[in-house]
Amino acid sequence: MMPRSIDAYILTAIQRSQVCQRPILLSVDLPAPAGVPLGDFYWSHQQEVLIAGGREVELKSAVGKQRFCQIKQAIKFWRDQALGNPYFIGGFAFYDQPDPLYPPSLFYVPQWLWRKIGATITWTANVIIQPTAELAQIRQLLDDRWHNLQFQTDVNQPALPQVVAISELMGEFSWAIAVDKALQLIQQGQLEKLVLARFLDIEAESAIHLPLVLANLQQNYAECTVFCFDLLPHSYLVGASPELLLHSQFQHNQLLIETLALAGSIPRGNSHTRDQILGAQLLHSAKDLQEHQIVINSIVQALAKIKADIAPIAPPQLMPLANVQHLCTPITAKISTAEPLDIFDLMAELHPTAAMAGSPKDFALPLMQRYEPSDRGWYAAPLGWLDCLGNAMFVVCIRSALISANKARLFAGSGIIANSNIQQEIIETNAKFNPILHALGIKEFA
Repeated sequence: MMPRSIDAYILTAIQRSQVCQRPILLSVDLPAPAGVPLGDFYWSHQQEVLIAGGREVELKSAVGKQRFCQIKQAIKFWRDQALGNPYFIGGFAFYDQPDPLYPPSLFYVPQWLWRKIGATITWTANVIIQPTAELAQIRQLLDDRWHNLQFQTDVNQPALPQVVAISELMGEFSWAIAVDKALQLIQQGQLEKLVLARFLDIEAESAIHLPLVLANLQQNYAECTVFCFDLLPHSYLVGASPELLLHSQFQHNQLLIETLALAGSIPRGNSHTRDQILGAQLLHSAKDLQEHQIVINSIVQALAKIKADIAPIAPPQLMPLANVQHLCTPITAKISTAEPLDIFDLMAELHPTAAMAGSPKDFALPLMQRYEPSDRGWYAAPLGWLDCLGNAMFVVCIRSALISANKARLFAGSGIIANSNIQQEIIETNAKFNPILHALGIKEFA
């Protein structure tokens, strides 16, 4: 049974709902379960793990450029009368008008959230309180959710199924031809950079076991943000992203923002010496430094549009991952505002950065939709969470796949600039497929 100590919270929520004459959200911490629960949402970043189950409140937007603002207003409606600190989980499709299969935006408050920071574990239940709600009814609902939890177990873990087919999705052009067409436009001065993605379709002999895929990603790419999001019915967006879109904290009417420019990559070496040589090569590569600076410029321009105070930017540094090294530049800024949800205004400006689209953006996006073999869905788009106190974290959904039953669609992209080499770009995107391929038990794609 739920502890009697929560009765006061429930009664306060009922009274608030009756005064407002509208439903409100109650978010209450309850005794943490003994095990690690299975949920629909998984998020692991450094020492923090979030697992969530069910949907108590679901928020969507229409297609179009106003989707960020619409989600902002929808979250504000629930936040302003919430009792406690519910988390909102979700993200956005890559394009303002995606394929009808994909929601342009989707956020939800889970029915429950299990959170671990270091050794500290909390379990939070979220429930809509109507003006007509009764104490006993809400207590019983919370008790049922607690007792109906299912838990992760290491006993008799199923092995990953055998893969029976791997094929690259082709569109109007092969990927190499699309890269060549992009290079022609760049040489003609119409374009500075274009990001083009490849799509791999994988079929296994039986259903893919998501907990094992996540465990593999966590083991091999612990420096990344490992995620799983229930995007479509029985379809999950899974990945290990190295790219932070934004992290925010709210203090004294200021949003403290961290973001990251990530562009330019090279494989890891098979020895420490070789690894250092490759890293030094990347740090001095004119091609990669040019691509990286384009991304920095796009982020700075986005921050400037919302009048952010940008801290001095240090030179690029290396981000070594298990399979590749990237050029990365952390960028921090402050935004004076009384509204923490202004992070959605920033996201609307940041997405997509030149790392995910190209430059100039308005010229690049239609080309991507024509040259790539399918709609990106939520690949390379924002995914994350925010609470009611101004804390938020969103990553860019790269090194990712959409997994449904025994099928997976993998995504990998590369930035094409003036001196890009088609064969090298193919090698780079092959390497970017590897995190998901390895997590699925596949050695490599070539």
